[in-house]
Amino acid sequence: MKGRFAVATLALIVVLSLCLVYSRIEAHRAQIQREVTYRAGLEHFQRDLRLGMHRSEVESYLEARKITYSEISPNLDVPIGQEPSKSIFCERWDVYIEMAFTRLTGQTGASSFDNLDSISVRKIGACL
Repeated sequence: MKGRFAVATLALIVVLSLCLVYSRIEAHRAQIQREVTYRAGLEHFQRDLRLGMHRSEVESYLEARKITYSEISPNLDVPIGQEPSKSIFCERWDVYIEMAFTRLTGQTGASSFDNLDSISVRKIGACL
């Protein structure tokens, strides 16, 4: 009787271990696919927009192509995806292509003449 219980327990541990390994492999594959998507979006904007462009030119480019963007900060952010949380203390992470602009010293708000300084991927999330 004890032998059957031990074999059943061992079999259950092996099955659960295999499920855990499979789950982690799939999560890793999904992460790689998301990163490929982010990189493609980043390369698209880096190819089409040149550093030094005025904010107004970048906004015109986005609006002409009906690309949704927001001004969460003094920069322009184009949403490109979401990352699942890796912690119970965090919500999902929103992923953006961020277009950062240089501003004049003492300038308090955005200006249509601000120059495009960088284009990068930015992840924004909320954690407790």
